[in-house]
Amino acid sequence: MLEKVIYFDGSPKGWTCVDREDPNHPGSRDQHYTTNKLLLAGLDLPEDFVTPTSNQRAEYLGLIRALQLITTYEPHLVIGDCENVILQMQGINRVRDKALKTLYDKAIEIIKVRGLNVEFGHVPRDDNLAGVFLEKYLSGRR
Repeated sequence: MLEKVIYFDGSPKGWTCVDREDPNHPGSRDQHYTTNKLLLAGLDLPEDFVTPTSNQRAEYLGLIRALQLITTYEPHLVIGDCENVILQMQGINRVRDKALKTLYDKAIEIIKVRGLNVEFGHVPRDDNLAGVFLEKYLSGRR
């Protein structure tokens, strides 16, 4: 049984968001993380990679941030609404775009180096808690 669930999402406006929920404690408060490129700066990625220019690049930055937040070795379910990114992380789809391949490789590296026990799942946009939070956050910044 997976003990932790992390939702991630990204926006091409340059922001990524992660919403972590502990399903074992239904009354617990979700934690919201909205990050900018400064928090992604230590990833040894070229500067232009940490400013999303496409939806999939933003999704990968959200995923990478989610993986960074995992601090335990217990199993985690990492959930996003970008089906292609999820299928790529599950090894079902190939990553063809070179820029996305760099981000994919960084995500895989984090998983391997930190010995993370993760599975990936897809949800529709409206069911992605991180996406709902990110939408509200960005709408308040106009």
